[in-house]
Amino acid sequence: MKRSVWMLLLLALLLALGCAWAEEEQLPAPADIASWPGSGIGEMEVVNCEEWVSLRKEPSTSSEQLAKIALGQRLHNCIAYSDEFTLCETDEGLRGYVLSKYLLRLEHPSFYMRRAGEAIEGTAIIDDIYEFSGENSWYFNAPSNGCTVYAQRMNSSHGEGGDALCVSCFSGSRSFLWGLYTACNYSTELELTDCFLGGTPEHALAIVNNAQLGIAAINIRTGELEWTVEHAQVDVGASQSHALANDGTLYVGGYYGPDPVAISADGEVLWQSDASEGATWLYEICVEEDEIVGEYDAPDDDSYEWVRFDRATGAMLRARYYDGREVSRQE
Repeated sequence: MKRSVWMLLLLALLLALGCAWAEEEQLPAPADIASWPGSGIGEMEVVNCEEWVSLRKEPSTSSEQLAKIALGQRLHNCIAYSDEFTLCETDEGLRGYVLSKYLLRLEHPSFYMRRAGEAIEGTAIIDDIYEFSGENSWYFNAPSNGCTVYAQRMNSSHGEGGDALCVSCFSGSRSFLWGLYTACNYSTELELTDCFLGGTPEHALAIVNNAQLGIAAINIRTGELEWTVEHAQVDVGASQSHALANDGTLYVGGYYGPDPVAISADGEVLWQSDASEGATWLYEICVEEDEIVGEYDAPDDDSYEWVRFDRATGAMLRARYYDGREVSRQE
């Protein structure tokens, strides 16, 4: 009889362990947070503790402790797992969960997104339409789908300076649909971040610029990151000027040199123009039937007032200096 009781207890214990193993195998995967470049929040630093925090095997304070992470140590490839825990990786490649309240996201060029129902701590993503206010805020309406995109430029988080941007999209009933946060880790007199309308009326895009990363196109309806043009691929400058053609071709450039760049509606760089040293401080781009006109703001005799480019190729056609001289580069 005693043997039968022990066998039943052993069987119950094995079943319990089996259930525990099954639960461990069925733990949900870390949240798939859209970001650029890479994935997740990136680097974080251990803060707000006396000596160390626990790196745990599972997102629970009762889970096995994998390591003690010292105050001030940096963790890598961090991904927001929940409102309470962040999935992190040590210098040695050990991966586990840390309580988010003990982590600080480090400032670096970044681009983070979330959609309604998702949560990412520490990204300053705004999901309340009434928080967009002041002279550094603006908005534009998306054609055909009734959405409104709001943007607000500010100092980057944690009071360390730098240029940051919050962008959020709301439905016609003012419900939050998606939002993003992007930041540069330095600041100048220029506007290093920006957001404006791109795409076509049937397929509207929110174009977001980060002068260190490049530009990204967000599907206004879904919040999906559709394409990017990396800064290393082509420089589109800061304090940007931009113009949008009916076919969705985007013409964009910025201060201190970058001349207009043509990017198709699906993110292909079509051409990058070169107006030579006479073109400084591009401040406006106009689309005409066969030409693109760049207006420049450096009013001295050796600087261009405007330059006309071939719309199909980006070749410089004509230019006028501020002293009234005109030149033609057509061959």
